[in-house]
Amino acid sequence: MKEFVMRRGLWIYFILMSLLWLAIPAEATVFVPANDSRIQYWGRVYSENSIVNLDWPGTTIVVKFTGRRIKMRLLEPTKNTWWIRIDNQDWRRFDEPGTATEFEMTDSILSEGEHTLIVSKKNESGWGYMRVVGFILEDGEKVLPPPARPAKSIEFIGDSITAGFAVHGPYNNKNGDGRLTYGYMAAMDLGVEPIITAISGIGLSHNLYKMSDVGTLPKAYDRINNTVKKHQMDGKPIDPAIITVNLGTNDSEPMADPLVFQTHAYAFLKQLRSHHPQSWILVMEPFKGMFEEQWRNAITKIQTKDKDSKVVFIKTDGWLDPKKGSIDGTHPNEIGNRGIADKLVPILREYLEK
Repeated sequence: MKEFVMRRGLWIYFILMSLLWLAIPAEATVFVPANDSRIQYWGRVYSENSIVNLDWPGTTIVVKFTGRRIKMRLLEPTKNTWWIRIDNQDWRRFDEPGTATEFEMTDSILSEGEHTLIVSKKNESGWGYMRVVGFILEDGEKVLPPPARPAKSIEFIGDSITAGFAVHGPYNNKNGDGRLTYGYMAAMDLGVEPIITAISGIGLSHNLYKMSDVGTLPKAYDRINNTVKKHQMDGKPIDPAIITVNLGTNDSEPMADPLVFQTHAYAFLKQLRSHHPQSWILVMEPFKGMFEEQWRNAITKIQTKDKDSKVVFIKTDGWLDPKKGSIDGTHPNEIGNRGIADKLVPILREYLEK
């Protein structure tokens, strides 16, 4: 009997505590959907209803807000990796655990007032894409109009070298880094928006260890989402001031027929021009020097036959130190990317001013 009374008492206690817990109001918050016009996105993104999808490396979100905290909510768990920056604090790396959908963007309580959050997708497409549902603020706080968008953008087209493959070590979803690529660094130095359209293993006439043009960069160029092979662009097409092209490394394994490569090079330049009538197109010599003659011939053809004087060749001899600037003699690490960016910035500045 005594045991029964004790059990009954415990049950009553737990019921009362549960009712008390339910009576406590949940913390009030403000939810801002991802497609809110005050949220700024850099790079190739697209929306589905109110959800915004980010796939390409270096794709960036900018949110200006008031309050001491901000959270980001995703539609589903992934194992993407990001860089996070609040105001002028140091960049913080964040690796998604693959088990959660809501993340605190601040590592400490901020001061009252206005703040700016920047989130940059670190890993490249293929490891998963981010489906952003929105942002959560404290009660009474709000998202503000974003900082002025960079007036110009530069698109960096390429393979693993441009995508940030293995910047930090052996390749996995954590060691790639879109923000620490030469393209993103150069864009930040110049105050322009970076657009990284690059895929590891991809080529111009054939991909790595392949001998057909199935799935090459020209075939993938129109993709807004490379992971799910989505081609449809939404909204106004991105029209960069400059497009850089760094392709040919994967076409050398196995070595492409030079004439076939040259034919594909000319066709791709024509494809880019049809998309971007006013952009400067700067073809970077692959860092190992392959296919220089074929690129030059394709450029000469488009300059003479098509009267297109805004396509030029950039010689890159000595831009990448294969020992200090690379993990494997091919893929630049952070030091290597910084060195390439330093060489590229004055050239890009010249064409931005033309």
